[in-house]
Amino acid sequence: MSDDFSAFWVISIISSLIVAALLGLVTGAIAEKKGGDFFVWWIFGTLMFIVALPMVLFVLDAKPIHDRSMGIKNCPYCSCQMKTAVMKCPDCNRAQPEIGSATHASWQKIRTADDEVAKWAKEKGLDDDTPDT
Repeated sequence: MSDDFSAFWVISIISSLIVAALLGLVTGAIAEKKGGDFFVWWIFGTLMFIVALPMVLFVLDAKPIHDRSMGIKNCPYCSCQMKTAVMKCPDCNRAQPEIGSATHASWQKIRTADDEVAKWAKEKGLDDDTPDT
């Protein structure tokens, strides 16, 4: 009888540890999505899930979204964050494409494309403003 009793406790403890580790994955995944460290939050969630879950949901702030108005951009090649004035990525050392202002030539291309669309619509008989009934 004592062998059955000790086997029951061993199985109970192992299954409890497995469930705790799986619950810790929940807090780790949420934290990683918000910019936190997965492993730290996984350990915290495994040991104290009831405390870790509300903390990761409500206390941990999401990653701040940087945009060009804040002076920060992402490299289009490696996604490294850098200042907008930098023309070469410090991580992958690739030159950054310049985003210039619209030129007269670019506006001409847009107008030509619009004219071609209007011409195509007229050929197909789709330029009517009257709805088909």
